[in-house]
Amino acid sequence: MAQITPVLVTNQGVAVTPVAVAAGGDKFKNTGKQYCRIRNSSGANAYTVTFATAGTIKGIAIADVAVSVSAGVGQVRDIGPFDEGIFNDSNGDVAVTYSGAAPATDLTIDVIQVP
Repeated sequence: MAQITPVLVTNQGVAVTPVAVAAGGDKFKNTGKQYCRIRNSSGANAYTVTFATAGTIKGIAIADVAVSVSAGVGQVRDIGPFDEGIFNDSNGDVAVTYSGAAPATDLTIDVIQVP
C-alpha cells in the first residue's frame, strides 16, 4: 500500500498534482480534515473505490464505504471528510483500495487537507 501525503490548502492557493493509484491500494494520514478526489481517465472502465473502516459501534464493525466512479473520461468523485473514529487504523491512516479492470492505469487520486 502506497502512502500519500495530503496537500494542505491555503488562502494563497496550492497546486494539487494527482498521482496514479497504486494497484495494491493507498493510504493517507487522517486528522478528519482530509478528502479525496478520484479521477477516471477511461472512457470504458468503471471502478469501485473502497475506504476501509476500522471503527466499531458497540463491538459491531462499521461497513466499509464503497464509492462508484463511472466510466467516462473526466469522471470525478470527491469523497470525505473522514471521521477519525470510523476510518483511522491504529497508525492514523485511512486505507483505500480499488476494484475494476485497470485502476493503476485509469485512476488518479488527490488527498487534500483543509486547515
